[in-house]
Amino acid sequence: MDTNDTTYDKTKFDYVKARRAVDMWVDNLNHPNVNWSWEIMLGCAEVYGNLGVNKFGTFKESLASIYHDFFDAWHNGSANFGIIGIMQEFAEACPEEHAEDQSRIMALAFAAGKSGKGVPKADCLCFSRTEGTKQRPLAPQAAARMEQKDKLASGGLSLIVDNTSTHSRGAK
Repeated sequence: MDTNDTTYDKTKFDYVKARRAVDMWVDNLNHPNVNWSWEIMLGCAEVYGNLGVNKFGTFKESLASIYHDFFDAWHNGSANFGIIGIMQEFAEACPEEHAEDQSRIMALAFAAGKSGKGVPKADCLCFSRTEGTKQRPLAPQAAARMEQKDKLASGGLSLIVDNTSTHSRGAK
């Protein structure tokens, strides 16, 4: 579908499917700057969506138009300066080693929004992650417990119960 075609109605863009793909990718990458910039995008989209209701009809149509412009701007399309700025913020927040994968997910998400067909969950993982698994990383507390467990396991024999004492219960 050519979005430069004047018959294309960007208010029909399926922003839920597009957003879902990027949400999963951002969650899987779990980088603080990327997380923050994506949250900024989501919040700004709501603001722009509210402001555009009179121009585009319903809030859903207005939001669809804003999301369309965000993804279109990523692919050198047109958008207002605010959306272009948000798009640039999201692009610059991503570490260089993940930039190609970010472009991949943005293309998949844009296609999903235009077609209305979701992106398979397996395709929404951050393929450029090198540490751990391709799943969401452990929470810091769980990771610390796993590290402590590994240290204990590699430390050899540890005395857990002291049953070498000759004292018995109730003895005086």
